[in-house]
Amino acid sequence: LLDNADLTDVNNYDRMMAFTNAAQQRVEAMESNEYVDDVYRLVKEVHQGSEVALRMIYDIDSLKTTFDNKAADKEKDARIDALNEAVIYARENNVTNNATINSATKLLHNYSKQLKVADVTSKENKQEYNQELVYAIEEMRIAIDLLDNADLTDVNNYDRMMAFTNAAQQRVEAMESNEYVDDVYRLVKEVHQGSEVALRMIYDIDSLKTTFDNKAADKEKDARIDALNEAVIYARENNVTNNATMNSATKLLHQYANLMK
Repeated sequence: LLDNADLTDVNNYDRMMAFTNAAQQRVEAMESNEYVDDVYRLVKEVHQGSEVALRMIYDIDSLKTTFDNKAADKEKDARIDALNEAVIYARENNVTNNATINSATKLLHNYSKQLKVADVTSKENKQEYNQELVYAIEEMRIAIDLLDNADLTDVNNYDRMMAFTNAAQQRVEAMESNEYVDDVYRLVKEVHQGSEVALRMIYDIDSLKTTFDNKAADKEKDARIDALNEAVIYARENNVTNNATMNSATKLLHQYANLMK
């Protein structure tokens, strides 16, 4: 559960802690040995991961409440910032798994987009400047949705994501800096960071398929398998791509690795 479950789901969190507490209680009266010590080591590991998960659960609950209660935008922004800080901390310190990071990030993007679009479209000024900004925000909403959910080893998905991102960036290039324009640029940067890993996977997958289609030497096939494997490991360890992309690349990696056996 610590390694794979979405721990922003309270049911998963509660199950993890229930098993951990039960295991700890079972060994409390036992003398120290390598197995008992290993249980305590794993209990400590779970507790460290649970602290971050619990922070996310709290921040998500608070964020949902502010939107459900139609709180002031300032309060909504504060709750979005709090969850964003938790996600950044978890990602930079590798203290939770991909499923948890992806779930929290997806929810963060969802609420952030609601606030930005609602705020911009509610302005009395309906000049072309504002309309272009609304278009840019909507384009980034689609791009971020693809970044969070689409299989980016599929070139069509990758191209769509980059097309919406580039269109949004072009719309705001001549605009003066403000919180909405800056937010578009922030999301553009986020997409570009994710796109680098996706592009590496696309290249490695294409090269891998080509070596097998051309019946290249086993040494070359192994090299291409290793290259894709390194890309998958990097993406997993650094939480820089979504589950659909990771699963697709891993499935293809296993498929070609099995052909070598």
